[in-house]
Amino acid sequence: MLISIDVFFLKIYTDFETLAYYGTSVKIIFLISTVVSTISSFYAVQIADLYVNDKTQLQQILKNGVRAITGLSLVLSVVLFCFSEFILNVFGASYTAANESLQILIIGHFLSTLCGITAVYLNMTKKQVTLQYILIATVLFNVFLNYILVPKMGMKGAAIASALSVVLWNICAVLIVYKKDKIVLFIH
Repeated sequence: MLISIDVFFLKIYTDFETLAYYGTSVKIIFLISTVVSTISSFYAVQIADLYVNDKTQLQQILKNGVRAITGLSLVLSVVLFCFSEFILNVFGASYTAANESLQILIIGHFLSTLCGITAVYLNMTKKQVTLQYILIATVLFNVFLNYILVPKMGMKGAAIASALSVVLWNICAVLIVYKKDKIVLFIH
């Protein structure tokens, strides 16, 4: 949903070409999200079971999960970052106009992986409402950032808004989980 907001503002303040370039960057960035989702799914049932039965083992599982996510995301992020212009050029030379935006998105999404399995943890420990509040607040933050940044900076502003929003909601989730459960979700 956060990226839909970016696209909405780009549609209002820019042209369709800019929207296409940015949309391609967003699709490329989904590779990192796919890594996080796949690894998170693997740990989901264990999180629910250990949350009730063994918090020490739960912390170890989460530590392993965030390390796996971060490691794989780091490799993928470095490759995407270093070859971003080449990758965009595959779609056409004009798509390289989105290179800076793609790099911003890569950095933001990689930084969010340092927070580990936040959404899955909240869902599997019956904190879905907390997750919803975090996401609602983040969507509002994202709308505000896009409102300010997109008219001035175009797709770069959209990428900054998206990157900051994804990092913000993950950090909020990590802090709330630590405060409520004394469980460390971020990389350590």
